[in-house]
Amino acid sequence: MEDSNNRRTWEEEIYWQNFHFANFFLTLPTNFHHHLTLPKKFTEYMKSKLPEQIVLKVNRVSWNVNLKKEEDDIMFHGDGWEEFVKAYSLKKADILVFKYNRRESFEVLLFDRASLCEQEASYFVRKVQQNSDDDKEDHDRSEKTRKDLTGDKSQEDYDSESSAPRNRRKKNPASTPKSNSGRTARAKEDLDDEDESDESSDEEDSISEEAKTTPNKTATAIARESPPSSSRKRKRNGDKKITGNESSFSLHQMCYRSNRREITEEEKANALTKAKMASVQFKDSFIVVMRPTCVYKRFYLTIPSDWKPRIRYRKGQQVCLIVKEKTWDCRVSFSRNNIGFQGAGWKKFARENLLEEFDVCVFVPCGAKNERSILDVSIFRVVPEAVPPTLVTP
Repeated sequence: MEDSNNRRTWEEEIYWQNFHFANFFLTLPTNFHHHLTLPKKFTEYMKSKLPEQIVLKVNRVSWNVNLKKEEDDIMFHGDGWEEFVKAYSLKKADILVFKYNRRESFEVLLFDRASLCEQEASYFVRKVQQNSDDDKEDHDRSEKTRKDLTGDKSQEDYDSESSAPRNRRKKNPASTPKSNSGRTARAKEDLDDEDESDESSDEEDSISEEAKTTPNKTATAIARESPPSSSRKRKRNGDKKITGNESSFSLHQMCYRSNRREITEEEKANALTKAKMASVQFKDSFIVVMRPTCVYKRFYLTIPSDWKPRIRYRKGQQVCLIVKEKTWDCRVSFSRNNIGFQGAGWKKFARENLLEEFDVCVFVPCGAKNERSILDVSIFRVVPEAVPPTLVTP
């Protein structure tokens, strides 16, 4: 019995913290016309994450409904809910099935109380000015997301920045015009990303298959297999700097030492199992097991070659990674047949999320804004207690 309870606990943790949807149903009570209270368990897990207004969607017809939050309850209420009730002629004991997608909307299926079958009429309800309302809503959300994720910067700005490194490498530093000295910090970071992606093409190629399999090599083993040419490349490019407390080192010179306690094979397997369970819920998701070169040195991550959506990426494209509403920008890196993330952007993501070797990340596509792909990331740690690593002086 104790094992069953423990298993139920971690399964619930995965479901509520990492799944991108939650399902529940409600049988309409007597007083549903003016408000409808959501299930206690849903409220317990989602109360702090729900906005003041959500969207109920029935067969692509959207209804804006207010949420009322009390101490222990959340309920649909207000004019929007009453309009929804009238539009579908809902009656006491009708059954409503809700799918909350964590994007401020609920998909709703309506079932008749007598027949227990879906209400046929729900497919023929239309809302006045539905198209114009949806267009405005989509525009507003698109604009908000664009500003939040890009800092109100256009795609042309990113394209021009991604092309800047090539122009700079062709010029003699002595003949570079003074106007180039005014580059922004963001442009310099992008320059490092682009240069570093070219430097380590052999390194990325060597781990493309490892990135999608169960880990079986130690950091020492992988370090021994690193091609000698990579050290020469790093030496030639040792003058490239990064910002922050580590500004005295180039990105390729930096190396971190883990302070995590010793881990077991069982703990590694558990992290991978949980990640796979979460991943199967999403058609286009992919899993990457963290390697030393992802989180301790060099800082690059190879996207599994069997992840088909990766063919849409282009070299230098910006990708936004999201973890619990916080965002990080990474630049896509190409090398031969491999595609991945590399450089200052990925390093910042790995370090700020305290990723360690054998931790597992599940990447779920969440659309795109202004040609910038968005990936929602769930992290499954081998050891739940994250400890910052130590920067080792080269």
